[in-house]
Amino acid sequence: MQRSLYTEISYAAFDQVRTAATEVLNDDNATQEEVDAATTALLRAIQGLEKKTTGGLQPEEGGKTGDYQQVIYGKGVNEMKTIFQ
Repeated sequence: MQRSLYTEISYAAFDQVRTAATEVLNDDNATQEEVDAATTALLRAIQGLEKKTTGGLQPEEGGKTGDYQQVIYGKGVNEMKTIFQ
């Protein structure tokens, strides 16, 4: 995900949630409740990403938040590794 495409505030919030979700992902003792909460938080953070605008025009398309939502929501939190690699 290209940080430069998003506002500093929205990307910082996403990055914080992504870090926490990664910790849950790497925790072999994480409960299903923790995994579900991390997944929900990550989806909300992705939805909260705001693209930067330049003179009212959208920047060149890079990674789209919908692509990441499909990976997480469609395949579950155990597949999140593909996003972080």
